[in-house]
Amino acid sequence: MKYSFLSLALFAFAGPTLPAADLRVGFGEVDVTPEVGPGKKPVFMAGFGENRKATGVHDPLMARATVLSDGKQKIALVCADVVGLFNPSVERVRAQLPGFAYVMVSSTHNHEGPDTLGLWGKTPFASGIDKAYMKTLEDGIVKAIQQADKGLTKANAKIASIPLPDLVNDNREP
Repeated sequence: MKYSFLSLALFAFAGPTLPAADLRVGFGEVDVTPEVGPGKKPVFMAGFGENRKATGVHDPLMARATVLSDGKQKIALVCADVVGLFNPSVERVRAQLPGFAYVMVSSTHNHEGPDTLGLWGKTPFASGIDKAYMKTLEDGIVKAIQQADKGLTKANAKIASIPLPDLVNDNREP
């Protein structure tokens, strides 16, 4: 599995005062790509106007999770490849995960995935949300977190920094 540097960096900042022996981390990922093709319900794409229907899958959409534990409490950080999620979806995910001190759910703000906000349906006045897909997405997010939780293993976190003066540059005048 591929894990982002951001996931590891967040892990490092989550508990820098914990003794190394108590630090545990796990990762999980679940494919949350909707079914697309002949005979399937239309999948309205997020962004760039209404009535934009998916015609195929270029890359899978994933829910990727990191679980952090100090032996007493667990937190989960999860990100889904969708345009966004409203709080009721996040609350339904959290309700399925007893035993976690906190579950942070985020999205990549992907405009090439399904409408999960209800803004890009057939017309400007019709939602593009597929309630069955939203249930599948929420279940996939929960599964990614559960997978990460099952894979908890001892870890060491270190924090470092290096100067990168050319990485970000403001070249506007003055």
